[in-house]
Amino acid sequence: MGLLVFFLIWYSLIGRNNPKIYNSLKDKLGKIITAIVLISVFSSVIPSLWGLAVFFFAMMAIFSPFIFGGWLISTLFKGGKKKNNTQEKWNDFYKQSVKGSDPYKDSPYNKHAGRMGTSPNFTGLTRSVPKRKKIVQKFNKKYNLNLTDDEIELIVDASYVSFSWEREIYDMDQDMNSLFEWYNSETSWLRAYLRVLPVQSVSSDFKRQHELCIDIFDQMFTTLEPSSFATTADCIEAINNKYYTAFDDTTFMIAYNFLNRNGRIHSLPKGGVVQNESELDKLMKKYDASLKNEEAKKKRLV
Repeated sequence: MGLLVFFLIWYSLIGRNNPKIYNSLKDKLGKIITAIVLISVFSSVIPSLWGLAVFFFAMMAIFSPFIFGGWLISTLFKGGKKKNNTQEKWNDFYKQSVKGSDPYKDSPYNKHAGRMGTSPNFTGLTRSVPKRKKIVQKFNKKYNLNLTDDEIELIVDASYVSFSWEREIYDMDQDMNSLFEWYNSETSWLRAYLRVLPVQSVSSDFKRQHELCIDIFDQMFTTLEPSSFATTADCIEAINNKYYTAFDDTTFMIAYNFLNRNGRIHSLPKGGVVQNESELDKLMKKYDASLKNEEAKKKRLV
């Protein structure tokens, strides 16, 4: 059974963390394990790897205290600096993604730059494909994002080559007291888009995703110009009825500010003050108007 143990270790550490390998093996895993078991049982030619596995685990047990000690020292002396620089570093990578450049490539933070087959991981997000997929699926169901299975798979695959998509999955896995905490991000425009649209267009390229959100929001605001409504609430209701969206005041203002930042200028409703006039007030207005008319006539006669 040594070959089976070796395969399971390889799959857990490497296979399931590589999108291509995982997608190609996920439907064949049962058959592969069955074949390995049969080979191990009925073939005396294949050497046993049990001894090698025992040796490997023994070495891990012996050196684990030293590994843990090194990790602890590194965390104590470097943890503070890493925590202080994390947000600035992530914002820098996000801006690069929107501009269309690749923040992964040749990055000073990328310890694996130049190593074929090894993708960087800046957020500490799990490298497991099924675990990342489970995070997105759970969040999608909890907050009604309307993402399809294909779109979820696209986002997960993109998270291995796009820092911004990796960050989106990372944030989906964080504890939140309210959905509105999720909007508090530089990618609030994307999160509002994923929340309010009944059908989304998702791209693995983050720059393209940025452009899609601009075009789709702009189309809505141009068709139903907000300034033509008496109140913002009336405009939101009209957009939701026309496009089957789920805008509320928060997501509406996120989309509005996002468009204005990107040169798509729209005006909001003026929101005039409602007045309650009595009959006496109306008579006084008519009286004042008649006096003005009389004065105007006298001036014309003179």
